[in-house]
Amino acid sequence: MTADGSIKIDNYCYKQGLKHDAVGSAFPDPKDTEHSNAKLKLKMPPYPGTGDYWIVRLDESYSYAVVSSPDYHYLWINYRAPVMPEELYQSIVEDLRKDGFHV
Repeated sequence: MTADGSIKIDNYCYKQGLKHDAVGSAFPDPKDTEHSNAKLKLKMPPYPGTGDYWIVRLDESYSYAVVSSPDYHYLWINYRAPVMPEELYQSIVEDLRKDGFHV
């Protein structure tokens, strides 16, 4: 959480040994009538505007979160450590598949 109440989003990956980083912020969608705080709006400069960033799975200990677009077109499995145990990854993927995500 940041001082303004938004959530810092720091996504990165390594491709061919080089780190690729995208830093932005997310905030609760003001149109979320359920007020669940699971539907977020994402700002990711230099891209204009905001995008939908919905939390569809969240570990009780916050060690991972699964985020999707409302149409399930995009899907990210975020983990707080550099390497997710394969068994945990497979169980998340299987759970998402049962709910209709194309994984």
